[in-house]
Amino acid sequence: MCAAIGEFDADESWDLAGFTSTHAWLKDQGMHPRDAFELVKLARKLRRLPETAAAWLRGELTGGQVRIIGQLIVDRHVARFAAHEPELLP
Repeated sequence: MCAAIGEFDADESWDLAGFTSTHAWLKDQGMHPRDAFELVKLARKLRRLPETAAAWLRGELTGGQVRIIGQLIVDRHVARFAAHEPELLP
């Protein structure tokens, strides 16, 4: 679901649906505002962390582990983490 939300956000499909953001669309779908905010934030970060996203899809990382990575890797360090994902994930 997170990858789909990332794609939905990146291609601005929310605009075609008549919303101002992915966050607004998720809230309209019944998601709690805080949960929608966190999901969009993680989805955006995972688009910049392809190895982490792939490891999650393969079942090598749990959702909890991915959420922790998303919380601990601040935006200004995402590129640095992404450059070393293959070494760091195992």
